[in-house]
Amino acid sequence: MKNAEELLEKYNAGLATPEEKAVVESWYLNYKTPPSDLTSEDLLYEVNIGFAQLQRQLVEKKTVKWWPRVAVAASLLLCVGVGLVWFKKQEAKNNTNVAVKTSHEILPGSNKAMLTLSDGRKLVLDSAENGNLAEQQGVSIIKHGDGQLTYLDHGATGNAISTNTLETPRGGQYQVQLPDGTKVWLNSASSIKYPSHFSGDKRMVELTGEAYFEVASLNLKGRKKMPFIVITNTLGNGKGQQIEVLGTHFNIKAYSNDSEIATTLLEGSVKVTPLHQPLKAMIIKPAQQAITSLHNPLMIEKVDVEEALAWKNGYFVFENEDIQSIMNVLSRWYDVDVSYRGEITKQKFGGAFPRSASINDLLKHMESFGNVSFKVEGRRIIVMR
Repeated sequence: MKNAEELLEKYNAGLATPEEKAVVESWYLNYKTPPSDLTSEDLLYEVNIGFAQLQRQLVEKKTVKWWPRVAVAASLLLCVGVGLVWFKKQEAKNNTNVAVKTSHEILPGSNKAMLTLSDGRKLVLDSAENGNLAEQQGVSIIKHGDGQLTYLDHGATGNAISTNTLETPRGGQYQVQLPDGTKVWLNSASSIKYPSHFSGDKRMVELTGEAYFEVASLNLKGRKKMPFIVITNTLGNGKGQQIEVLGTHFNIKAYSNDSEIATTLLEGSVKVTPLHQPLKAMIIKPAQQAITSLHNPLMIEKVDVEEALAWKNGYFVFENEDIQSIMNVLSRWYDVDVSYRGEITKQKFGGAFPRSASINDLLKHMESFGNVSFKVEGRRIIVMR
């Protein structure tokens, strides 16, 4: 049996058998520990153990369905110290085999957002200085240097509630800790509207786009729990979701150009209510997803939680998705427009790729493995057959 270093080298040289390719690609999918948390010796040990397990599991399957997972595996090689520079080798190979045409490199997104205060002031967070940005009714709004915003409640006063809106552009992401301690990761082209402090018997926010929530449990004056409620209404005609929790972790994807709203639960329980059919409310459990579409008020499906949270952890992960769904995701993160020329391919794609990589590398991989080609003109990507 080959060890991890030998198998990765053979894979990157293009000499691996289909079974060996399945081992490499499926190992990454099942790899749970972030490489940055391990020493190179620990990582190499874990890789070898993972390969040994997966070789036994995958001999019978003999199928490969992941196209760019090798790009992520290559980044792990740098941590292991194997010395293989896969990106450069593969780039040279792809330049002779695929037809991505571009005049300049399109960079991935970064920490960018705008905060709109209740008095109408707009603060561009990526250019604002770190520290105290504003004071609202006994609440300090503090910007940190790592793409985070914090609300610090010193004892909010006043009956009127100040409402703030945090918006990320295409090519942006940001984090905010709300006054109750709830943490929110906001994906690109998204916005969340919330009060500067919570009062009454519930905590309510409004979301457009995608966000991951770690909701803090909160008691009102030590007597009554305050439910945390997220409203999404991006499907139009009142067809959205109301998500109600007391304290748990979940992800909501609710973009206006997507055909559905999806709420994915990691732990605890969540009550999901279709806005236009409140009697159809359902409780979802961990590893389940509540989906609302234009034609169905609510469906519950079992999902891969890691796939739903890949964006937060710095990766794209696609599972059997069409080209239009994938290009919607890429257009938001890389801040590009997408158009289609000729018949749109019906092929399905699957795989993983780091969000920190150049979009040109990703497009080249898709061309290598699919019936599709791309042309990049400025910040527009043309998809062709």
